[in-house]
Amino acid sequence: PMTLWMAGPGADGKPIGKGDAEVRFCDAVAAEAVRLLDPASGARITGGVRERPLAAGDLAVLVSTHAQGARVRAALDRAGVPAVESSPSSVPASPAFAAV
Repeated sequence: PMTLWMAGPGADGKPIGKGDAEVRFCDAVAAEAVRLLDPASGARITGGVRERPLAAGDLAVLVSTHAQGARVRAALDRAGVPAVESSPSSVPASPAFAAV
């Protein structure tokens, strides 16, 4: 499933800037990955040969730029979630991209 997150205002009640929003969203993505990968979440892969718990390799984060991808990966690294980056040319050619 796809999830859409909206950035709320800053501590002063005013809209946050792009830089703060990117940090907030990268941290939120990492926190969601940690939550989903926790066995207590009950997140599972189903419909294949066998049902199994969700693994880090089952997750994908699509971004518009390499710089955004690097920031997401850094947040995942800080959270202890294994992550790799794919080059822009390899993503559209992947079977997972076609499924989206």
